[in-house]
Amino acid sequence: MLPATKSDLAEFGRLPADVRAEVDLWLREFGSMQGPVTQSLKAIATRMACTFSTARRKYDTWMKAGRDWRSLVNRAKAPQREIGLPPEFVEFWRAFVERNQRKCAPAYRALLQHWRNGGAVPGYEGSTIPRTQIPAGWTYANLMRKRPSKFELATMRQGSGYAKAFAPQVFSTRVGLWPASHIMFDDVMHDNFVLFRNKPVRVIEIGCLDVLSGYRIAWGTKPRFEREDGTMDGVKESLMRMLLASVLFSEGYDAERGTVLMAEHGAAAIREDIERILFDRTGGKIRVSRSGITGKHQAVAGFFQGRGGGNFRFKAALESSHNLIHNELAMIPGQAGMDVDRRPEELAGLLRYTEDLNRAAELLPAARRALLKQPIFDYHTNFVPLLHDIYHVINSRGEKPELFDHALEGWAELGHTAVEYRLSQTSEQWISQAEFERLPDAEQRAVAAFIRANPELYSRARNLSPREVWHRSRPTLTRIQPFVVSELLGKDLAREVKVRDSYLEVRDAQIQPEPILFESRVIDTEGRESELRDGETYMVFVNPFDTAQAFVHSARLGHIGIAKRVRRVSRVDIDAITAAHARAAKRESDLIQPLKQRHAAMTRERTAMHEHNSNVLDGSLVSADEANEISRREQLANQANKAMASY
Repeated sequence: MLPATKSDLAEFGRLPADVRAEVDLWLREFGSMQGPVTQSLKAIATRMACTFSTARRKYDTWMKAGRDWRSLVNRAKAPQREIGLPPEFVEFWRAFVERNQRKCAPAYRALLQHWRNGGAVPGYEGSTIPRTQIPAGWTYANLMRKRPSKFELATMRQGSGYAKAFAPQVFSTRVGLWPASHIMFDDVMHDNFVLFRNKPVRVIEIGCLDVLSGYRIAWGTKPRFEREDGTMDGVKESLMRMLLASVLFSEGYDAERGTVLMAEHGAAAIREDIERILFDRTGGKIRVSRSGITGKHQAVAGFFQGRGGGNFRFKAALESSHNLIHNELAMIPGQAGMDVDRRPEELAGLLRYTEDLNRAAELLPAARRALLKQPIFDYHTNFVPLLHDIYHVINSRGEKPELFDHALEGWAELGHTAVEYRLSQTSEQWISQAEFERLPDAEQRAVAAFIRANPELYSRARNLSPREVWHRSRPTLTRIQPFVVSELLGKDLAREVKVRDSYLEVRDAQIQPEPILFESRVIDTEGRESELRDGETYMVFVNPFDTAQAFVHSARLGHIGIAKRVRRVSRVDIDAITAAHARAAKRESDLIQPLKQRHAAMTRERTAMHEHNSNVLDGSLVSADEANEISRREQLANQANKAMASY
């Protein structure tokens, strides 16, 4: 009979679809039989493409089972469910597995030994099964189907923090966010060694990402090297302050709807005093949200507390972008591998060779040392410029979808797409809607006709890149005031710098090997320009994340203004040289202006003197006696001329 009750239907529904279809066919065939059984079964065997004996066997089994559909199930395709085990025994078995810190097989052997030794087993109290015999259903394969879940095993073996990877998730969306509504900060260790101070080191980075656009706004790196005392010099808390100050000064925050800074408790932490400064200086529009520390409280009473660790799902958008970074950098030399177990075998030899090579290089003349070819990238000259290029590619993904596209969540719903056109079917250059509308009318009509005839060939819809989404929203953001930058950086990052020959010189090997020059001409918050006094000392803040300017303060940290960095120009760049000369001439003119004002009287006197002497020299100005003599001579000459005229 066909399944009728709810439980029958549920059991029937658990069968594979092809098995259910086969049962339906047999039920219809047997249910519609008429006439002699043998003759009917022969006809059924023909229609079912089986032997008569198979049809006869199935029919007899079906009849003996009271026409129950279960008797027609092909058990080769749908095996019987596993032998039922007492629920309390299943929990007992799971406890055995959870107490083993590594594998399930040793727990299974321990269970069998416990049974053979006559130990109490829940669910088998009063059992007559000999202890030398393994109970039915106790095969390793069957018990493995009853083992604890991944979440349960991770909780017991590693702790609740590690088990978060297998816990239920909260699936979120970027739909409903706004530009800079949520900015995530986190650190990442790069998977390769670089050369820094003639030694191979790893590089740690702190970066931030705008959640709405997926744009990596800013980042900064620091070589992680061993100090003389044997400790590791890694990321300091000050690096986070520098990044924060750079992002909020160069990019900004949403002054109307607010900005949430999503940080953690480790290297990329935001101190509470920094949080207060941001809150106070922005009228509460910048707030900080910290990821929950997990792992401190264990799931089972009696376990010791664990060391706290960040909630990786709190900043999943940023940490998933780290995979892109690791993948793009995987082609450079000195790869450290994803972890110690997967470290390339050649790495140890490569690092030894690098250290030996650079120790030997110290004994060579500088000219010959420059000829050496390093086996790994130099931090300043190779690695950092490469990172700039890679982050540009990652931020631009989607602009050339045939090369590098993305599938960021919520993109279509947010309208982060664009329609583009091309002027011929072989062209690789696509133009935007705005560029299309700037074409001459005749060309627009021709292209439009092509698009209508074959839209897939002449037009395409693509995802906007994270860079495009971020940059079109930047004008809506508000930058923090310059003095807030110094408050964020803190007095410990200020340095005393004396003005020398109209420039401020800053030395910082962490930024670059050569000194950095800034003009002693500063711009205050009102846009006024002024020159710092030569020889005076000022408190100067230079942010390694943004070295385009220096923030100049008085000795008591009163903000004076921003000094521009001096950029060296190429001798072959005529425009840059012309602009630099014009800037220098303007500064020189402004420097002279106070002198002109203070000595204006002397200038007037000197000008009058030059004019007076010039008049004396050319005869325009003469003495009284000389004037009388000239007048007398002119009178005599006139008299002589008149006498000559009378003849």
